[in-house]
Amino acid sequence: MSNQDAPLFNPMPCSGTAGSLLCDDFEGGMNPAYRPKSGNGSTIVVDETRARGGKKSLHARAQAAAGGAAEILIGSPVFPTANNSYFVRTFMYYASPPGTTNVHMFRVSGTFPGTTMGAYALIGGTGFPSGMPTAPGFKVQPSTVYLSNILSANHKGYSNPASSPVPFDRWACWELQVDGVNGEWRLWLDGVEQFTIKWNKDPNAAWRVPQVSQLSLGINHPHPEPNPIEIWFDDFVIGTQRVGCGS
Repeated sequence: MSNQDAPLFNPMPCSGTAGSLLCDDFEGGMNPAYRPKSGNGSTIVVDETRARGGKKSLHARAQAAAGGAAEILIGSPVFPTANNSYFVRTFMYYASPPGTTNVHMFRVSGTFPGTTMGAYALIGGTGFPSGMPTAPGFKVQPSTVYLSNILSANHKGYSNPASSPVPFDRWACWELQVDGVNGEWRLWLDGVEQFTIKWNKDPNAAWRVPQVSQLSLGINHPHPEPNPIEIWFDDFVIGTQRVGCGS
């Protein structure tokens, strides 16, 4: 499927979304429960520059300098969730030119029960070869990076070479699952599973799911980029069950 070919998904309004913990089409503006985070000229706003449905969407624009961030932070009362598990669905319009290294759209943060030890995972896209957009065969793959101060977990990255390239210049459906019971992380694009990462149950190993206290939605890139990054988000849901792209 090319970046120009979009599946026809018609999600239900929030009132019809089963298991919803939070549902937002952004038509009412910026939810006061969100904590916007931006700096160095980056911005995160609700505006009418592009919308999937209705008139408004969440519009993130991160400058090219390293550490560019344009996010909303979502914590209490949505988090922590029952069984430390949840699903996320959002439609995303990632404008080209794409990022060339690591550009993350989701950040899952928390600590391990009974400790002060933290962990977080960044989910988004990684360029291959990294930082070389003019290289033959360059593409951006769905990926995630896990960071924690447990012994073997600092900065463990994962991407599946067989996954679909990250879609650009069209609305695409992104779904994320964090399963704290079974220690699993999943990502779908347009309803197709891209990867499942499983924790091996070793308390000192990567991919252990922390007690999640916060989810960030927007743009976070730790490395300098040749261009600013711009993404719109719409029809955003956090729920106790998989929402899917057509519901």
